[in-house]
Amino acid sequence: MVVSFAVAILAHRVVTPQQHGAVADGMANDTRAVRAAAASCGGGCTLRFANGTFLTGPFSLSDGSTVELDGTIVAAPMAWWVPAGWEGVRAFVWTSGASSLTLRGSGTIDGQGADWWAGQRPVRNDSKWRPY
Repeated sequence: MVVSFAVAILAHRVVTPQQHGAVADGMANDTRAVRAAAASCGGGCTLRFANGTFLTGPFSLSDGSTVELDGTIVAAPMAWWVPAGWEGVRAFVWTSGASSLTLRGSGTIDGQGADWWAGQRPVRNDSKWRPY
């Protein structure tokens, strides 16, 4: 019984990018803080984006995570350039192999699609890159 109780407490842990140094002013690049917060949710927790605008590059979400989005997440310029080890990933917010992921709130995710479609990155003649 004690083990079940301990697991329930861990599953309801709340993490914010601000706890990892995010400024959330829409101008400072919060990528490092957003990625650190998302990574700390390994095994599931609540990742809360509130009280601000988070300018960030791509980040991944762990299986079992809950994202509470009441702020704004904005793709930083050149956000499609992914970190080492993420080759083949062409997403701003992604997860791999997740069977449980919850997104709730009244916030906004702005992927800056106009930059992506405007051709600000190299174009390849295959389906791994954006259509043209």
